[in-house]
Amino acid sequence: MTGGMTDRVRDGVVQVHVAPDPRARGRHAPRRAAEASSRGAGVVWARDNGSRCLVVSNAHVVTGHAVTVVGIDGVARDGELLARDTARDLALLRVDNVPRRWQPVPPATVPLRAGSVVMAVGHPLGVAHAMTSGVVHSVGPLRAAMPLPETARTLPWLQMDVRLAPGNSGGPVVDACGHLVGVSTMIVGGLGLAIPVADVDRFVMDVHGPSHLAHGWTRAA
Repeated sequence: MTGGMTDRVRDGVVQVHVAPDPRARGRHAPRRAAEASSRGAGVVWARDNGSRCLVVSNAHVVTGHAVTVVGIDGVARDGELLARDTARDLALLRVDNVPRRWQPVPPATVPLRAGSVVMAVGHPLGVAHAMTSGVVHSVGPLRAAMPLPETARTLPWLQMDVRLAPGNSGGPVVDACGHLVGVSTMIVGGLGLAIPVADVDRFVMDVHGPSHLAHGWTRAA
């Protein structure tokens, strides 16, 4: 990607910080600092004509009591959880009062093939807006030997030779043109897995309804 394209992708990537639910905390020793919160990434999916954005992340990232979203401007804002799909590991947040710089990452329109170059953007090990690249192995269900439940293996996955780390979860995977092809989720059998953009789109439409585009919400073209 060119420098300008890289900047546009980063404008659509956020940090997602989640405080633990106090109802799940025991009555014994205080929680260690490392357990005080979890963090991952998210991708700006759509925004309205004003200053509200829809942000997609992973359900396993958005598990706590309070969600804080930090964009490229470095300002922390509250995120409202609209829905979680644990089966597909997706979560949808709404964030208000965001700057114009927060823009959706445009979706890819050309199907990926084995060997296509892709890049994952996120915050691995606390390094904000880092990029790592690799190639696509395949798109589809996982092999039976993969150590996941059958219900998860049979789902379509973007399978990549991309090095993911804690902090990448929920962040975008883009093609060489900077177009969104998936959302990073986990590493299984040495491969990075991402949810294909078509599945993410169905999830958002199920939650927000197809009418959201007619009511001021816009998706990058």
